[in-house]
Amino acid sequence: MPPSDEPIQRTVYCRNCGTEIAEDADICPECGIRQQTANRSVGDIEFFEQYSTLTWLGSAIVAVCTFPIGLLVPGYFAYRASQGTGIEQGRWEVWAVLLGNLFGIAAVEIAGETGAKVVVILELLLGVLVFVAAVLGAFVLFGAQIGVGTPLLALGA
Repeated sequence: MPPSDEPIQRTVYCRNCGTEIAEDADICPECGIRQQTANRSVGDIEFFEQYSTLTWLGSAIVAVCTFPIGLLVPGYFAYRASQGTGIEQGRWEVWAVLLGNLFGIAAVEIAGETGAKVVVILELLLGVLVFVAAVLGAFVLFGAQIGVGTPLLALGA
């Protein structure tokens, strides 16, 4: 066989399907999986490709909003706690937030991501129940002040 003038093309094997491909191929023509390139390692490629663009955008928005909200929430609690009638309520709000966070952290450590989801759902349900109870209690107390809800207030006593 006469020697050819074409340069010898080096080949590698696809990291997904094992097909022999050109060394400089970015994507395997057989399975379509992106291959390791010189400037990015396989770990980097897998990390960035495992999440969609929408997930990355959502993560960026959460990251940008977390710090200001993290400053505003304690500021709000401090303001509410300094008000005359809100002192006791402010204390309860702070304890509720702290306990919710502790339950969430414990769920992640003990049961992983699934446990954290269960705890978040339970906390949300508890929050909805507390909100409904507060609204109903406010209607009962307001009705008692104007004389309409006296029978309802008597049922609770």
